[in-house]
Amino acid sequence: MSKIFLATRNKYKEKQFSYLLKDTGIDIVTITEYGFKESPDEDGLTARENALLKARFWVRRSGLPTLADDAGLEVDALNGEPGVKARRWGGRFPDDVSDEEWLDYLLERMKGIPFSRRTALYRAAWALVLPNKKEYVRDIKLKFIILKEPKRGYSLGSPMSAVRYFPEYGKVENELTEKEQWEELYREMKGFDIPSKIR
Repeated sequence: MSKIFLATRNKYKEKQFSYLLKDTGIDIVTITEYGFKESPDEDGLTARENALLKARFWVRRSGLPTLADDAGLEVDALNGEPGVKARRWGGRFPDDVSDEEWLDYLLERMKGIPFSRRTALYRAAWALVLPNKKEYVRDIKLKFIILKEPKRGYSLGSPMSAVRYFPEYGKVENELTEKEQWEELYREMKGFDIPSKIR
């Protein structure tokens, strides 16, 4: 069985990539399993730069093909805030800000904004770096609407999952089936065949 190192400590992302790589014959190992304590400085200006930075950092330590991702949130009514460092909101919050505090701040900033103007863009990048230094990157974009209040509890590590509304399904992210939840991401996976790249 092929192995891939997943460069995240976020349980939500582990679930996401485990689903996307199921039935591929690839065994996922994580930072937690290896017991690594360090982390790279994520000082890139884009999701693509940060994803590559993380993948390069962890491939050197793990010695395995390494998959990393980074994502930003661009809220139209907030002039593109919080941007690439969404979790830290441009330095407002520490890395370990709670999901609840982060979501409360987002919804407070958007208070009074009508439904028609609550559009946003999830802009992410996945980077796969191999021990032989070959690199592959896939950019991902998802458009959605941010509800005025959580419609359902969020997934740990992803407070947006309670308010990220997809009109094509009539549901927030946490109401979607697993197939529905990752359908958009599956479309973005075209041309990014991980199994063939690491074997």
